[in-house]
Amino acid sequence: MLYHPVLADADPKANVHAKLFQLCLSAVGTCSANDSLFKLHLTKLVNATTSLARRSENPANALAVLCHVISTVCDHEIFAQDIANLVFPLLKVLKEMHHFAVLPNVKDALLDLYLSMPARLSTVRPYLNLFMEPVAVALDHNPTSQVQAI
Repeated sequence: MLYHPVLADADPKANVHAKLFQLCLSAVGTCSANDSLFKLHLTKLVNATTSLARRSENPANALAVLCHVISTVCDHEIFAQDIANLVFPLLKVLKEMHHFAVLPNVKDALLDLYLSMPARLSTVRPYLNLFMEPVAVALDHNPTSQVQAI
């Protein structure tokens, strides 16, 4: 499903695909068998979704799925090392996308994704410089983003 190009579109069909994918992710954490299976594919899933978002003209749906993946796995200790290994490459791509984002929904999706990254200081401390600009944007964006950024 992840390689399905419709996920990168900005139409109702793409929204349905994104919602279905998010429903599938809700199985993470419900059973250890689900977690171990998901762990095998986590890196590929994040990389493929990021690639899809980079190639899309309107990557809001792909970014929403990526945000959901990150926020889902950050709640579970089993995925901590996998996420720690993905933080730097993901932040570099997001920073690049942030500079070129024009559409408001894409900017909002990027901001949500930045703010859903792991909050463990040991994981993000080496990359704090990559967080500074998005956090500054969040503080200037809206009250909900301000609370998340703080």
